[in-house]
Amino acid sequence: MGLFRRRNQVIRARSDGRFDVVLSQQIREILDDAVDGVDDLLDQPDLPALRRLHPNPYPDDHEQAAAWRLLAGEQLRDMRRESFESLRRIHTLDIVTDEELWTWIRSLNTIRLVLGTTLGIEEDHIDYPEPDPGDVSRGLWELYQLSTFVQSEIVSELSGSVGG
Repeated sequence: MGLFRRRNQVIRARSDGRFDVVLSQQIREILDDAVDGVDDLLDQPDLPALRRLHPNPYPDDHEQAAAWRLLAGEQLRDMRRESFESLRRIHTLDIVTDEELWTWIRSLNTIRLVLGTTLGIEEDHIDYPEPDPGDVSRGLWELYQLSTFVQSEIVSELSGSVGG
């Protein structure tokens, strides 16, 4: 640990292997609202915003692609909904396990994929534009940045706690 290392603003490792959640209640509520919004969209798998959640493993075979969506689509939706439900519970906790943190990361990744698709983000490392105050996409950009920040803080703390 460096002398001037910034303290994690989301979670902090404890000596017992668990983590203190230090994220503000206001941010937890914002993320819960995002989870609710994406959860509501999951029943509409053909929405363009969900394209990255349902990649087509058979782009050259429409029949196989349709069969895959039928078989795997429901299972993927159920898994995402379970992760979202777990995240809602995690947001009520002050101490979490590394397993719960991985659920948090997966849920944030789903949110980021939907937001990124909606915003037209095609690469991982981008310079975030500064939308005009009246731009309707401003809130989406801010939510994307927030979810990216929270996910990054969790990964950073998990990485720092490995092995000690």
